[in-house]
Amino acid sequence: MNQFLTDTRAVEGLPLKLIITAIVLAITIPMMFGALRTYDRSKVEQEIKSEIDRFISMAQLVYSSGSGNSAVLEFRAAKSTFTGIDYVRFGDVPDGNYSSVVRYRISGMPEVPTVILSPNVPLMSSGNSTFEIMSGNYQIIAECLTTLSDLNGDGLAPDNYVQLSLV
Repeated sequence: MNQFLTDTRAVEGLPLKLIITAIVLAITIPMMFGALRTYDRSKVEQEIKSEIDRFISMAQLVYSSGSGNSAVLEFRAAKSTFTGIDYVRFGDVPDGNYSSVVRYRISGMPEVPTVILSPNVPLMSSGNSTFEIMSGNYQIIAECLTTLSDLNGDGLAPDNYVQLSLV
């Protein structure tokens, strides 16, 4: 103990080691958080894409079954520690450009559309507008209905569509 009190190198060595440690941490911690944020965002994006694909398959099944058929569909728009989902939008107004499209946006990213093909399924809310949800778990009623207008652009009417509403 006496050597520590009388040795002047100890007074200089300890602060230098602390400064070096602080510099190493200052460089490494932002890189670790950046990597975690990137991983988190890719995981949320993968989960929402999978959930949308599953939802589209079920909506196509309801649509193909014909007018009057319905199903309750589970939809999980999960958020995580660093990344959230701003919205998921299903369909559009009748004859709208996005009537057969499911769109989502993850915080800080551009909107990503998923077009519904084979069969092309027009989606809309019970108010004949875009059906929108945020992050969370939802039970959505999907009901195939008929309208007298030409929704799919083939020049023939009436057409079927899938109406979405929350349970």
